[in-house]
Amino acid sequence: MSVAGNKTENDIPELEACIKNTLKFLHDVQNLEISNLGAQVELGKETPLGLAYETADLIRAHATKLSLLVLNPPIIPSTFLKALRELTARIIPSLVFAVNLCRPTEYTLLFNREIKYRATQIIIALTSLIKTIPLKKQALSENSPEGKIILAKTGKIWDSCDAIKRLKTIGIDGYLIGVTQDYIDLINDASEELQEWAKEEGLNERQNSTEEKNSETDTLNSESDDPKAIPECTSSDDVDGIRQRFNVTQNKLRLLVLMFQATIKRRLRTLPRLPEKQLDKSKNELDGLAIVKVLDHALDMMKAISNLIDDLAGSFYDFDVQKIDKEMEECFSMGFRLAELLADNWEGKPDRFSAWASYNSSVTVNSVKY
Repeated sequence: MSVAGNKTENDIPELEACIKNTLKFLHDVQNLEISNLGAQVELGKETPLGLAYETADLIRAHATKLSLLVLNPPIIPSTFLKALRELTARIIPSLVFAVNLCRPTEYTLLFNREIKYRATQIIIALTSLIKTIPLKKQALSENSPEGKIILAKTGKIWDSCDAIKRLKTIGIDGYLIGVTQDYIDLINDASEELQEWAKEEGLNERQNSTEEKNSETDTLNSESDDPKAIPECTSSDDVDGIRQRFNVTQNKLRLLVLMFQATIKRRLRTLPRLPEKQLDKSKNELDGLAIVKVLDHALDMMKAISNLIDDLAGSFYDFDVQKIDKEMEECFSMGFRLAELLADNWEGKPDRFSAWASYNSSVTVNSVKY
């Protein structure tokens, strides 16, 4: 046996130990949810997001290298050892350190949760890939079932690393704009589903006489053999009450969508640069921490509004008038409070959004007598 062959054989136990230690390290990082672990890395002029971007790029490259080493013979333990040691000694600790610096008080709670989640996904996917490193001499073929699994695992690491890099590219404002747009889409979806439901139930048709009302009631009752299909809605007056609430809800949902869109344009796209330790007090009456608190509260309210709209739609489907009234009040009152929260701009002064929000939020929250 050659000297090189002996060296390779001797490296196998060392590689096995290194894999074991690496997996334990990643397990510890994952269990700590990327919260309490991280080497002190010198940032210099680099920002936490910049460091996260660079480390994600390095992890992507190392994952690619590991997968290529697994899939292409011969298996050389020393090449695996070098890649694994770089990951545990420098790259993963740098990622954790960067994530820890994206504090919720400075980056918003939602952004902090997102970058933690993405970093955790990197750790999980990397762990899965490292477990595939063979401790025998033969490599795997990329066309074999095992090889295809390795390629799929590598792809997951790429996706997770790219997600971290994207957070750096779009920034805090871009991420929050995306979240707000998601809520807009959910409201629009709920509104469209309600319209379809109303069309099926005949609630969007106008009635001009008592005969038409009675006729519609008969039709609704005859369309289903199940008496529970339209609970507590056996008279034309009941149907009319649901119809009125449906029309009011549709109008107010449109106003909510407009307010969310205006929030993107007038508040999120005009955010000062975050995180910001000290803003120019001559231009901004709110400091960075105060702005983040407002953003956290606003996004929490948007989420609550979205959830309430789901509940409200369900109450319409059940023809539950009492729940409809209760959930309309809760949902649209919260919309009013959201408008109040965002009334002033980031300099603490009223602007075009302030006047618009004041008028439209009062319209949104006003109750309608049935």
